[in-house]
Amino acid sequence: METVTSADGTRIAYWRKGSGPPLLMAHGGLCDRFAWYFVVPLLARKFTVYTFDRRERGASGDTPPYAAEREREDIAAILRAIGEPVHLLGHSAGGFISWAVCAPADSPCAKARSKSVLLSGAACSNRPPGVEWNALRLILSTAS
Repeated sequence: METVTSADGTRIAYWRKGSGPPLLMAHGGLCDRFAWYFVVPLLARKFTVYTFDRRERGASGDTPPYAAEREREDIAAILRAIGEPVHLLGHSAGGFISWAVCAPADSPCAKARSKSVLLSGAACSNRPPGVEWNALRLILSTAS
């Protein structure tokens, strides 16, 4: 386990596994990093996979009151710690937050030169089935 300190002073815990291009994975709202338990070993064959506990979950801290901006700052702190271009995968609420981090032109993703943002679950509920898998295949095809 490694930690970063978010802009409001909250400690955010993250884990690293594998080697290759960095892939940061943001879990949904009703779980913690273990939501990716079965996926990480598969992705770690081609990527350096970073998982983290969103604030107030698992090993991460929290500083009330809750605000979505704090969660964006948490991801930005992890992106700074990674320090190189990343792929960002978010599921459900993690997908919404990931998108919010990377959407603005002056975002931490733009500064980190993120390679992609992939949303899954509720974040893509208006898309046809298979879009997430096709996007994930595209990300995998870019790995060395």
